[in-house]
Amino acid sequence: MEPKTETYQYRIHLETPLGIKQGKFTLSATGEQLEGTVELLGHQQGRTGRLQPDGSCVFSGQFKTLRSVFDYTAIGHFDEAGITFDLSYPYGVLHTSGERMDG
Repeated sequence: MEPKTETYQYRIHLETPLGIKQGKFTLSATGEQLEGTVELLGHQQGRTGRLQPDGSCVFSGQFKTLRSVFDYTAIGHFDEAGITFDLSYPYGVLHTSGERMDG
């Protein structure tokens, strides 16, 4: 039997050195496999990751700003109510949190 796919949509807040940036994160979880799309800073970017045995999740990818592209690793947690993770990139760590959106 295949694992059930759960889909979540979050309104996210990324804490950057230039202030808090608003965005949207759509996440699909099928067993340990995670896939998602982030809409932030005028860009839409796909994400893949894994659910860890301790309940945390790990994503990696590229973060695009108006001037640059950075590789990153994000580690955090998500559930029915919200999401929180720390995004590590070459210049430090950015905290991201969000609440689940209805429908």
